[in-house]
Amino acid sequence: MSGPAERIGGAIASLAVLREAGVLGLERPDKAARSVAALVKFGPSAAAALESWAVRNPSGIAVVDDAGIHTWQELADRSAGLARGLHSRGVNAGDRVGVLIRDHADFVAAIGAISRIGADTVLLNTSFAAPQVAGVVERESVTALVHDGEYSEAASLANVPGPCVVAWPEGAPEGSETIDDLIASAPGGDPPAPGSPGRTVILTSGTTGTPKGANRSGPPSLLDAATLLERIPLRAGRVTVIGAPLFHSWGFAHLSLASALGSTMVLRRRFNPAQVVADSNRYGADTIALVPVMLRRMLELDPAEGTLAGGGVRIIALSGSALPAELAIRATERYGHVLYNLYGSTEVAWATIADPADIAAAPGTAGLPPRGTVLRLYDEDGSEVEQGERGRIFVGNALMFEGYTGGGNKEVINGLM
Repeated sequence: MSGPAERIGGAIASLAVLREAGVLGLERPDKAARSVAALVKFGPSAAAALESWAVRNPSGIAVVDDAGIHTWQELADRSAGLARGLHSRGVNAGDRVGVLIRDHADFVAAIGAISRIGADTVLLNTSFAAPQVAGVVERESVTALVHDGEYSEAASLANVPGPCVVAWPEGAPEGSETIDDLIASAPGGDPPAPGSPGRTVILTSGTTGTPKGANRSGPPSLLDAATLLERIPLRAGRVTVIGAPLFHSWGFAHLSLASALGSTMVLRRRFNPAQVVADSNRYGADTIALVPVMLRRMLELDPAEGTLAGGGVRIIALSGSALPAELAIRATERYGHVLYNLYGSTEVAWATIADPADIAAAPGTAGLPPRGTVLRLYDEDGSEVEQGERGRIFVGNALMFEGYTGGGNKEVINGLM
């Protein structure tokens, strides 16, 4: 879709964006070498991100959650211990491990552990009923499961053939094996370095049918992420409050970006609009990641508990559903020109992004395709429609998924999905 000159130019532009974001900079040679070694060993993955920041900023705060504060070193160590435990129980590269965990630090530790082994991660929807969980586990050939205690019944019904390990213990039956138990009993020695990063399976929203598993080879590379950072100016070492659930592509995207940027993630097991505001003010949030209905609930708060500290939050990043114009106007009136609205899907990642200037000009707009993304509208016969006419949206970029886990794909015209 682009020639060598365009690709070289795009790479140079991406490097400039990454430098401005604070990702690239001067660093002690020994730390730089160890960070590169982690990337070579684990590929672009959660494991590499944890190892890299444990080297670069070991005492920095990685996650704030309902249990407290977790540094990069603590999370990297916990993730490595869980990887040793899972591997000792028969989990190997290429296996599929389900993650049924609400938003807290062990979600991050779990995906890091799975990618250290080179296994595939299947992100399970925490709002599913037990039979739905069992159905997805069977369909996706999940052989091990890391889950919060409240999902113990679902784990039992799913009849996973390998280990089922409890993360957040509340609600788990007495005698359940926890992550702490598994780490304590694991033998020494890390799993073999994976030949390639494991895939991540994210379930589609199901808005056009039954949720399907979308196969991705891994998180976007930094060069891919740069095209998003060009439109949503996230910065390294800041604080991001992630309200969107981590199993969802939007929440997972911000987890991946914050991990790459070495930013602190504030996570809560259940969304509470007043808690989002309080956390943003207490921890000096730079970014808040939400779906539009969460933003609406924040605006419904009494001003005494719904006011963000002046000048703190630069970005309220929205995706997951349409942003109504009236909601965009009300939010801008209360919080200022800080709204960014991304339209995309699990299959293509992003299609368009609106920044505050776009939203001021046309509240509720989904914006424009970022650099490197092509968008076209085609009619039912596959012909491009005229300007101003309705059509089906087709997108092309470097982040299109690899097909559904159960087989099949989206329609593709001229390389666009």
